[in-house]
Amino acid sequence: MTKESANKAIKKIKKFGSKEEFSLKIEVMKEFTKISKDQLQCQCCKKLFLPHFLNIDHIHGRKEIINEKPLLAIGYNERRSGKQLLAWIKKNLDAKIIYKHFQVLCWNCNIAKFLYKTCPHQRK
Repeated sequence: MTKESANKAIKKIKKFGSKEEFSLKIEVMKEFTKISKDQLQCQCCKKLFLPHFLNIDHIHGRKEIINEKPLLAIGYNERRSGKQLLAWIKKNLDAKIIYKHFQVLCWNCNIAKFLYKTCPHQRK
């Protein structure tokens, strides 16, 4: 993407807004965490956020769970992310194993966990 095309895209978003749709994200995340009005709770820091600022996190790491037979049996693939991962989780919500491997984290907690292996909120 050139600088010119990026600037054009930014102007378009500023004028018309983003077309990102959060219904799938909300539908899946509300099965994992508390929801209050239009905000969902981060399972680490316990703060409420709009869905824009939340992620589905692999509790034990994306690569670390590729050999979990119960997950493989329901079609787990570590290459899924974003909406593909959300759609797969939605399809498999009735499988109890899902709740052992995924959680809702805010952007800050998710990045801290990625960089430091644990979020500062979980350290004693």
